Amino acid sequence: GRRIGRSVLFCLCFVFSFFNKQQLQMSSLTHFFLFNDTFGQREDNEEEKILYFHPHHCPLQTRMKKVGLSLAYINFARPFTPDRPVEVVHTKHSRQVIFQPEDHFWMCMTVELRHIVKGKHLEFQEEEVLDESLLSILKQAYSMLKLFEGKLQTILDEHGREGLMALTESFFDQYIKSIDVANANIVDALNGIQFLPLDKLSYLHIQSFVNSTETSLRGVKETMFLYKHYLVWSGVEQADTRILYKYITCGLLQEKTKTSMDDNGLVCLLGAENLDDVDSPINSPTIHHTVGDEVVKSRLVVYKFKELICCFLVDAEVAMDIHMHREMNTFLQPRLDELEKSISSDSTNENDPNEEAQYKYLYFNFMNLAQKSTFMDLRKGALLSKGTQPSEQDKVVHSIIGDLYTDLQREHYECEVVVKTKEENWVVARSADERHVFVFLNNKLSNLTEVEGEMAQLSHTHFGNIFFASNEGALPTLS
Repeated sequence: GRRIGRSVLFCLCFVFSFFNKQQLQMSSLTHFFLFNDTFGQREDNEEEKILYFHPHHCPLQTRMKKVGLSLAYINFARPFTPDRPVEVVHTKHSRQVIFQPEDHFWMCMTVELRHIVKGKHLEFQEEEVLDESLLSILKQAYSMLKLFEGKLQTILDEHGREGLMALTESFFDQYIKSIDVANANIVDALNGIQFLPLDKLSYLHIQSFVNSTETSLRGVKETMFLYKHYLVWSGVEQADTRILYKYITCGLLQEKTKTSMDDNGLVCLLGAENLDDVDSPINSPTIHHTVGDEVVKSRLVVYKFKELICCFLVDAEVAMDIHMHREMNTFLQPRLDELEKSISSDSTNENDPNEEAQYKYLYFNFMNLAQKSTFMDLRKGALLSKGTQPSEQDKVVHSIIGDLYTDLQREHYECEVVVKTKEENWVVARSADERHVFVFLNNKLSNLTEVEGEMAQLSHTHFGNIFFASNEGALPTLS
């Protein structure tokens, strides 16, 4: 009887510990697919709508169900917003984002929400996912595809349905590996660019280098280069600059860039693999970018010298051989050495997001896509999951800023929103003149009057010449 009693007690303790055990499961990408609503119009060929589906092991019935459900969402919402297709669908367990990049083409991504496992019970945390960040990730995927492969309709016209399927499979199978929805936040939603502040002399030096490069090197049409993760110069259209910046700083080129960090010489990241070998492979992808109202093809050549990364868009008609790369190497080596010294000596105002700052803020300019922050790693979007993780307090602030960003997007006038957290801290969001700024203030402030005083000091110190500086007083407050 004593043994039976001990066995029963052990079983009860095991059951109790099982049902009280908690485990956090982060948000995860469950499905990513592309379809065309003009294909597969008959019941016996409906699967022809599907052009790409991840994961590949999903049964056809599951794929058809996901596509059919997405079409149902689209058709249901169309009468309510004819000029704007449905973008986000909320369920208890998941979030689905839908994007129409071109006529009749639809891209969809389904994310399982972050949840806590409590025995057999799952507690989903819907508020942890920002719709705008997921939608931005989906749009970035299409922009990257369009940049390197061209528009979907163009590919379909030139290669047919089977060719389009093969191309999207080759591209997205690699691209999806770099997406990390678990760490998606406001940085992904903004998808901005960090610019390097330079004085007038350094700027003129850079402009001289660009003019000399595009004049002396055959076939070079546009130039774009970065110092560390900051954009220094770009002669490329803004939309293409944005996606190329993402590609270089925290996209598909990043791992290759990291392997070259310890090499202080001139390294060709995209182009000739070995200048000493006449038969060296030339890895220079063709990109499709905009010049005026036209889409043109160019070859992308990328060089790295110390902390400087140079991108050259070369005319696709120019022969990309080892002789051309030797010519570029000889031309660039001394000039980049001089330019890098000039930029490094002038870039003393760089802010490290990991350093303690007087003010914690995130700033974004919608006109030129400029972004700046004193406490958020702006390189750490959903395409960069490695590196230092934010503190628990910063995670809470990130979430609040995401919610405030959503609120500001709904307003069509200049406004301010002030939030007081349960830890007695303050988060302020201001919108004016196509600019947003989000500020985190600690709990030493006790009321809105003190918050406004601190914001006035911040505006004067950091944004006095560009943003929110007014002799008439602060913006109207919504709190």
